[in-house]
Amino acid sequence: MFPADRGQLRACYAQAFHKWQTKAPLEPLEALVGEVVAEHPQYHRLVKVAGKARKEEGTFEFARGEPNPFLHLSMHVALCEGQSCARHNAEHSMMECLSEIMWSAQTNHRPPDEAAFLRCLRR
Repeated sequence: MFPADRGQLRACYAQAFHKWQTKAPLEPLEALVGEVVAEHPQYHRLVKVAGKARKEEGTFEFARGEPNPFLHLSMHVALCEGQSCARHNAEHSMMECLSEIMWSAQTNHRPPDEAAFLRCLRR
């Protein structure tokens, strides 16, 4: 979804935020970007301007010591994506433990062993 060009990237943020605000259909990453921008009202105007001023993207200047708002938003998006991947991997690990415990319970005609499940999760 995101191009390497800084101006086009900022325009993608503007488009995603606009779609999010108007409740237009969104790709999952667009929805994430829309939510991240929505959580930062101090950047709304800047994001909207970036969508209209594709050629002037180099003219954005930020106060000395202030973080670049697009970098700030991008870091939020990256962390959310990372958390999503980590969560997905953790769920798969948990599912493996659960299936092992359920298989054992069915095979041995016993209730699932909660202690064994917790030991598996700790591994």
